[in-house]
Amino acid sequence: MKYYISIFSSYILFSLLGIISRNIHFPFFVTLSIMSFFGFFISFVFYYYVNKNIISLFKFDIHSFFVSIIFVFDLTFLFVAFKYVNFSTVIILHYFAPVLVILFNNRKIEKIDLFITSIGFLGIFFIFQDNLNINTFDSNYYLGILFSFLSSFTLAGNIIYQHKYVNKLNNNYVIAVIKYNFYMFLIFSFFLFFIKYDISIIINNINDLYYSILAGIFIQGIAMLLFNYSIQFININNIAKISYSEILFVTFFGFLFYDEVINFLQFIGLMLIVLVNILGVKRINT
Repeated sequence: MKYYISIFSSYILFSLLGIISRNIHFPFFVTLSIMSFFGFFISFVFYYYVNKNIISLFKFDIHSFFVSIIFVFDLTFLFVAFKYVNFSTVIILHYFAPVLVILFNNRKIEKIDLFITSIGFLGIFFIFQDNLNINTFDSNYYLGILFSFLSSFTLAGNIIYQHKYVNKLNNNYVIAVIKYNFYMFLIFSFFLFFIKYDISIIINNINDLYYSILAGIFIQGIAMLLFNYSIQFININNIAKISYSEILFVTFFGFLFYDEVINFLQFIGLMLIVLVNILGVKRINT
């Protein structure tokens, strides 16, 4: 039972990313750099508390590095999308990933795969039926939609990569979180250095800095630790089913904090995407 509590808790914390995105005014790479650093810090402190031997942390891990690159793009796409698009739309498009895994997982596409894909696109049509207005054009909105779609590609890429190299990824969940966050921090920091970002802007925005630190501790640190800990003991199919709770949590937070409401057809679209996930995960694991 404690493993299921842990993974549900991790999804609740992951669902807070949209709120962070809407309320912090730093550019995305600044916030995500701070989050990655404090995610690294809290997981490092936890690891040192339970295991004084930190030598293994300094060994470069190419597979963890590649996963970190995928996480960088995934977080970036989601962070930007949440700023401009309803929470429910972003997270539903994010969970279009199983369809992409089916299409790009290097195996023969069968009729059932085309059926699942068709359901997925039908779900997306229902979700957008209220949003497509040819008389208006909001560039930020369509940027958010684009990034929501792109986040489904990064999630699919993560699933495919980790499924392919599962035996080569670090089997210590704390070390994995430490390395993911450390590599992500290096990548975002390199970007900050490359564009010569004025660091004094960060120091002068105490509230944004404070919330970025908290987001790093709870989302990049505690949530990732809880998630990576739980998946060691829970069947992959059950993990997939539990992951749909993130759609509910994100939609609920959108309603609670920003009065975002979905109509009946959008709800049908949401249910179709959930169905696609259930069928897609079964196909991925066969």
